[in-house]
Order: sequence, then C-alpha cells, then structure tokens
Amino acid sequence: MAQRVAVRRPELVRRLVVAGSGPAGWVPGAPPFSEKVLGIMAKPDADLEDMLYLFYPETEAARASGREHFDHVSTRLTNGGPAVSEAAAQGMLTAAATLLAAPFDQVAAELEAIKHPVLYANGLDDVMIPAHNSYVAVQHLDNATLVLYTGAGHAFLFQYAKAFTRQVADFLAA
Repeated sequence: MAQRVAVRRPELVRRLVVAGSGPAGWVPGAPPFSEKVLGIMAKPDADLEDMLYLFYPETEAARASGREHFDHVSTRLTNGGPAVSEAAAQGMLTAAATLLAAPFDQVAAELEAIKHPVLYANGLDDVMIPAHNSYVAVQHLDNATLVLYTGAGHAFLFQYAKAFTRQVADFLAA
C-alpha cells in the first residue's frame, strides 16, 4: 500500500496519489460490503454483468462506459495481454482482508504521519471502496486534496480518464 511506503520510507515519496482506494482498517461509519459485492468477489467466473456492477454505477451512461472499457480490455486480452490468474485474485482478497483487520486508530496514526501532499480520488458511487473512506482518510492528512467523481464507481479513472489524468498531472507538477 502506497500510504504505508510514505510512512515507512518517506524519502522515497515526493507526492502521493491514492486512486480508488482508502485507508487500511475498517473505516468508522463506512457502509458494510453488500452480500452482492462479496458474492461477486468470491466468484471465480464473474461475468460482464458482475464486473459492471462492481466497477460502474447502475446508470445507463456509466454502464455504457463500462461496456466500452471491457470491450477494449477483452480485445487486448485476446491479443495476448496478461490475464489475472485465480491465484492472483485470491491473493488480492487475502491482502484486502488483512488490511481491513487493522484497528482504525492505528491506521489514523499512520495517515497522520504522512506529511507529503496527497491526492485522494474516488468514484462517488463505488460499491467496493466507498467515497466515505476517502473522505475520512483526508481528515487525517495534513496536506490532502479529495476529488470525487459523480456518476462513477470503482472504475472512475477509466470512466473519467481525461479528467483524472489532467488532475494527476497538475498535482504532480505542482
């Protein structure tokens, strides 16, 4: 987790971008994972509808953006691009569970130790990492900017690629 690198090895970090993520630990006041999200995450054979649900809000515009993105990705995968193995997916779930188990007071202390400029970005309608988590995180950072993309979920950085790229470039150039 990049935030931990900024705490443990601050000399390696100039600025920090946290996109579609949040602080470790269960964030107080965060909504619980829905049974639907947990069920999809546990599926070894999630289909397009599952992926659209996880990454894009249930609006026609967002789902159209999601279909376009997944069409692009599937074309690259069929042309020899790397796929995510089941072992890698299970490893990610295990790592996420470990991070969620951290006590939030410890997580808050780690965030407060970060003195670098931080750009936090998230989709306002993210069903996996609620925007609430990003909001709470920036409350514990001395020098943070929070950007929330409306009408977007976990894949906001694909749905709003140009805007997000511009935001990151401006932040890193400052």
